Amino acid sequence: MKNLLPFSGAVFTPPHFIKKLINNKLTRSLLLLCSFFFFANAQAQTLDQQQTTSVDYTGYSSFLFGQTFTAGLTGSLSKIILQLSTSGAGGTTTMNLYTTDSSGIPVTTTVLASATATVSGNIATDYTFTFASPYSVTAGTKYAFMLATADISSVAYANNVSSYANGSAIEPDSHYSDGLPPPYFFYEVDYDLYFKTYVTTTLATPSVVATAKNQLYPNPTTGIVTIKSTQNIGQVQVYSLEGKLLKTQTANANEVQVDITALPKGVYMLNTTAEGNATATQKIIKE
Repeated sequence: MKNLLPFSGAVFTPPHFIKKLINNKLTRSLLLLCSFFFFANAQAQTLDQQQTTSVDYTGYSSFLFGQTFTAGLTGSLSKIILQLSTSGAGGTTTMNLYTTDSSGIPVTTTVLASATATVSGNIATDYTFTFASPYSVTAGTKYAFMLATADISSVAYANNVSSYANGSAIEPDSHYSDGLPPPYFFYEVDYDLYFKTYVTTTLATPSVVATAKNQLYPNPTTGIVTIKSTQNIGQVQVYSLEGKLLKTQTANANEVQVDITALPKGVYMLNTTAEGNATATQKIIKE
């Protein structure tokens, strides 16, 4: 009798019915559908906004300060990174997230989300403020984060008004430095903090009620992809394998060409929406 134990060095041959099951078209289709659902529900924590190109240091002592920024992605703001140091005992530092008014000034009457980090040491280090309850931000909307309680000796910043185009550092007015009680008025200043924001995005789940039947070619491709469908295509979206939306193209035809020439070589997912919200998700390889 042949020994089939994997550690014996013998080769395992699948029974005939297993090979038949693997070769079955329906089985392969179900496996492919499962992989699409896994991809569609995957969440990706993506670096969204940042200013790290030019770094100087300025001194603060238990000072309120922060930064306005404009979200580039729609999703859950999961964490913000600042570069800080302290010459004192340090301790827990609280960061609050706010909306901004029409002039870009933070509205501090309502805290959208809070996070803390333990700051210690006199060498500037990246500190991560992770939001226990991430706030849903919208691409193109301006927000502000501020350190509400801090024993900070220095914060990394860029002393250049053009270092970050979609916001700026913010400081309180003289009422704070004079020791007067709040409320304080905050204003934007001509520099930007060293910061990074991370947003978690979720790729929408394709419809299981109606599925568009598409032909996709050439695949692999060097740039131009042609999609032919049995239904009228309304929109094509290109996603990375991490679930980040890279390109959206509207259409109104059964045959659509999508240009991914600008994307690096790799594997991407094309999500097509057709009549009746019928969707199809297909893998494309860029060479």
